[in-house]
Amino acid sequence: MPAFTPRSAWPEYNVKNNIPSWMNPENIGTNPRGTRYGFWPFYVEIYAGSTPPDLDISNTEGKPHNRVIMWRMFDTSRPLPKGWFILKPDPDYKGGYALIEDSVPYYKAWSRRSQEYRTKWLRSHLGKTHIIEPINYEQFKHSYMQSHVGKHVGAFLLEEVRKRLEAATTPVYLWGIRDVSTNIYVAGMAVEYSESCKSTYYLNGFYATESSKVPLMVGMFDYWFMHSQARGCRYIDFGVFWKKGDPASWKGFSEFKSKFGTHYFISSPIAYHFAAVGVIKRIEDFVQYLYMNNPLNKDYHSPERAIASSVHSTIYVDRVGSDVRVRTGDVYQTSQYINTMWKKALKHIKKYGRIPRTQAKVLMLGLGTGGAVIEFYKQLPECTITAIEIDPAMIALTRTMQMFKPYKEPTIIEGDAAEIMAKLQETYDLIVVDIFTDTGASPLLNKEDFVISLKKNLNDSGMILVNVYRDTASLSLFQKMYTTLSIWKYKHNTLGLFSI
Repeated sequence: MPAFTPRSAWPEYNVKNNIPSWMNPENIGTNPRGTRYGFWPFYVEIYAGSTPPDLDISNTEGKPHNRVIMWRMFDTSRPLPKGWFILKPDPDYKGGYALIEDSVPYYKAWSRRSQEYRTKWLRSHLGKTHIIEPINYEQFKHSYMQSHVGKHVGAFLLEEVRKRLEAATTPVYLWGIRDVSTNIYVAGMAVEYSESCKSTYYLNGFYATESSKVPLMVGMFDYWFMHSQARGCRYIDFGVFWKKGDPASWKGFSEFKSKFGTHYFISSPIAYHFAAVGVIKRIEDFVQYLYMNNPLNKDYHSPERAIASSVHSTIYVDRVGSDVRVRTGDVYQTSQYINTMWKKALKHIKKYGRIPRTQAKVLMLGLGTGGAVIEFYKQLPECTITAIEIDPAMIALTRTMQMFKPYKEPTIIEGDAAEIMAKLQETYDLIVVDIFTDTGASPLLNKEDFVISLKKNLNDSGMILVNVYRDTASLSLFQKMYTTLSIWKYKHNTLGLFSI
């Protein structure tokens, strides 16, 4: 199954259609795709995706362009590549989506109240007082302008629907809920689909306030989910959500959309890069020099420092503003993102009341550089931490960087987790499994003898907390051999919590 992809990064989504033709828009690049527009001697390029644009590919036919390049980064855990910088530190975009899984009815992830409204809609209204049916653009537009939304916002939001229909690069569906007593469309929705990304996106919608006693929009969303599942979609993209600094009028609908099993994602601030030639190149070099040497620059990105490792190919260390990041291959061992993930995970597991409030015993399989240790000390006061780490270079880096300060260094055992666990007799209140190769979760998580061996080191009321990043299949054996308490996502990472 493909990973969730925001609409602006869909292969079928053509940004060029949103730019006036007189600006000479053209599609460029491959992964991610981008759009260029402008006139000689200046051009603008726009990209959206998790990987940095290949600037040589976009410089088509070898012709030199003076380019201002903008890139919306969706993977906030990755460092900013060399030569890119950020002007505004605030997140650029907050979005949300729901996941459809074949094994679980889609509405089971909705809030209790939304499920109750769904039941009311199906029992009392659908096929009795109201009918959902396809409508054309003119019907959608007319009903939209008569609705609460159209009267307050006007017609400008309809432009996006019209453009997507005219572009014909993605399937677009328009539905209306018709009141059978009046034959008036009292609610409607416009959505589009990406076959390649198994995703669907909310374009626009409306409802009539005089029908407020009928759960129209819950009924509309239920139809959208059902239709999307029938098409083989896995992701329901609700579009933009309110964040600090956005208009207050966005809050209400954002709150409504949050009730449908929503997972949130926040893109990094837009990153900029200048590609220039001639005199403009010399000016660009001077501006870049001033930027990188400004001591007040919070978004400074230091060059990566490479450290040799006998276990991982190489350990890379860099700094983005105040965020110190350590990675091996494609996997981040330490960053503010990782620390926040553990902080939220620990707050979550404390709700189960299975861990002592003080003096808990914690075993960590995988230490990284110890940046996350400080969150365990904060969330579990007076806890004792033992960490098993296979990489001596990582242990040395932990002791050099001392990111666990002002708390004490955890007890560190050097060696392979499977071999040490086979001999270890101590029992713990919490075992944290956070072991990775350069490319993803450790193969140990797919070995029955290793997974079941953790049981002997777990107290009767203890729990196992597992981080698998994007490799959700690596939770299968834990689900099979333990009681599953919770599985959830934090942005790009999937975590699971288990007990005996």
